[in-house]
Amino acid sequence: MTRHHAIVAPAVASLALLSAGLQGRPPADPISRLKTLLLGPALPRAAGVAQTWDGGYLLADLRQDLPGSWQEFLKTLLAAINDPTQAEALEQFALWRDTPAIPLDAPWPDGL
Repeated sequence: MTRHHAIVAPAVASLALLSAGLQGRPPADPISRLKTLLLGPALPRAAGVAQTWDGGYLLADLRQDLPGSWQEFLKTLLAAINDPTQAEALEQFALWRDTPAIPLDAPWPDGL
């Protein structure tokens, strides 16, 4: 059984989301996984792992290469990864709101 930890698992799923945006692929799968991770039961904290993910620099560096509508969404997502109580703020984005959650053990699609 795979163990999912706070910060680590959502950060990995968000990197898959960034990859989808950069490659022009549909973002539904990584968003579905992020929804499950952020809206489900609280994930345990991994020992020795920073309690926040400072990924803002990555978003800033990739800003010009991602779809324009993603900018505010990704900033809000990063805030929710660092504090899952902030996940409700993602409901303002159709990209999040219109994507259903999927089980974490669902196989990843090819290319991710």
